[in-house]
Amino acid sequence: MTARRTNRHITTNKKKYKENWKFIILNVVIGLLFSVIIARLFQIQILEHNKYKEAADLRHRSEVKLIGDRGNIYFQNFKSGDVFPVAINLNTYNVGIDANMIASNSDSNREQIKEFIEANFPYIDKNRLDEEFYKTDSKYYIFAKDVAEPVVENLKSKKLKGFILEKKSVRSYPEKTLGSQVIGFIDREGIGKYGVEKYYDEQLKGKDGFAKIEAKDTRGVWLANTEQEKQDAVNGANIILTIDHTLQFKLEEVLSELANEQKSKIALGLIMNPKTGEIMAMASNPSFDPNEYNKIKDMTLFNNPVLANQYDQGSIFKPITVGIGLDAGVITPNTTYEDKGSERINDYQIANWSDKAYGAQTMSYALENSLNLGMIFIQRKLGREAFVSGILDKFQIGNKTNIDLPGEINNNIANLTKLARDARDIDYANASFGQGMSITPIRMLTSFNSIVNGGKIVKPRIVKSIQNADGKIETFEPEIQGQSISEESANQLAKMLVDVVDKGSGKKAAVAGYSIGGKTGTGQIAVNGKYEAGGPTYQSFIEFATLENTQYTLLISLDSPQGSRFSDGSVVPKMKALNEFLLNYFAIAPDKSI
Repeated sequence: MTARRTNRHITTNKKKYKENWKFIILNVVIGLLFSVIIARLFQIQILEHNKYKEAADLRHRSEVKLIGDRGNIYFQNFKSGDVFPVAINLNTYNVGIDANMIASNSDSNREQIKEFIEANFPYIDKNRLDEEFYKTDSKYYIFAKDVAEPVVENLKSKKLKGFILEKKSVRSYPEKTLGSQVIGFIDREGIGKYGVEKYYDEQLKGKDGFAKIEAKDTRGVWLANTEQEKQDAVNGANIILTIDHTLQFKLEEVLSELANEQKSKIALGLIMNPKTGEIMAMASNPSFDPNEYNKIKDMTLFNNPVLANQYDQGSIFKPITVGIGLDAGVITPNTTYEDKGSERINDYQIANWSDKAYGAQTMSYALENSLNLGMIFIQRKLGREAFVSGILDKFQIGNKTNIDLPGEINNNIANLTKLARDARDIDYANASFGQGMSITPIRMLTSFNSIVNGGKIVKPRIVKSIQNADGKIETFEPEIQGQSISEESANQLAKMLVDVVDKGSGKKAAVAGYSIGGKTGTGQIAVNGKYEAGGPTYQSFIEFATLENTQYTLLISLDSPQGSRFSDGSVVPKMKALNEFLLNYFAIAPDKSI
């Protein structure tokens, strides 16, 4: 009995010993886990407090990019000093409520929100609105779209908690097609395409800022009147163009009439101030409405043909040949030559436009009546080197004008820059009367302007001033690019061009009492690299007004008109009425007796 009891006692002690160790191990494990938890809490709350605070803040804050309003573009009115917006931003808003935020604010705030909505949005579904006021399970409810900015500004001034605002900015062109190829447009990403919108895109779009939003919903919509840390965006600059609204409208009206009457592919024109280089009007027909640019199938309509097209200018180039001859001293207005009507050069027969011979004639007569053989006479008197230098170096026909618009192309003067072994007499002869060289209209008028500016070539310009967001205004002085001919030669040539309008091929453009100088021109358009008799033509008139008080120059041209064979029957008949309008608009007094 004693032995059995002893064995039981030993067994009981072993069990107690095992249970004690289990308890100890459990306590150790619990202690270790507790220590880990304490250590982790210490790490999170003390050592990494800032890290987790920032992470928590990010759930309630967000940094967003602020984009400044794009600057406006304006035409001007020389007479009144007014400006006309031609590219502007229309800001509208989607307005909604956030039920959660409304619930977290006072009853007074809720009632004021209801009163504001009823007063300013009487057309909305009131029953639906009442339901949404208490739907805290949904984030927000947009109850009005495309709300005008004045209403929203009034809303903001109330400083009510719980409104949602979604701002939308749309670029608008209130004048529609007027000046569209000058202005251009912006695409859906807000990037300037074509015209001023592209060339001055950086200035117009301004600089971005940022905002750290304290209250922002799941869709990233800002909640009205919530605290925010921000760096304001800088609005884009406003740009005032040199374009005069009245002159632009008139020019486009004339081009539309010409295009319809002559059935031309393109009718284009520009009016300039020859002393400052300012473009006062520039247009072509057909054009487009930049508000609906995405509907245009023919994307060439976006190009400005005044800069982007090149043509054999024809006889409007002849004043340049005469000017080079006068300046070199190889001719005077009274120098005579024998006009035989036609001549064969390098197996090509060259003739006057009329196919007639005129006998002994002066240089003045040759210019007045647009005689090709008279120009060939001047080119030969000059010689190849002096002739080419006059065209390329002095009148700068080979250069771009570098106008502040995109899309200007180079001029094709390859026939004048051949190696000596490849050069042909026919190339120089053709060039003397404006054939065999392809020149942009902007280059042609810019070089022509020097004739009434003492020989000075002035860079063309489309922007009058840039008004920055900080109030600073940037203006531009005329930039002289070179000297085509001497002032004396320029004055001689200008008087000869007045005779062209008074007595020669430009008579239909004349206005009694005014000394208007100009030149007609009909250039052939090459088809598959060849000029063909009866083929398409480029018909133009280039002019200045007036001799004593030059306020404007202009060039109007038709690409492939279907009416008259020459420009004196297509373009020129429209010029008298246009000149009468311009002379009156600029208030130019008569400068010669009737």
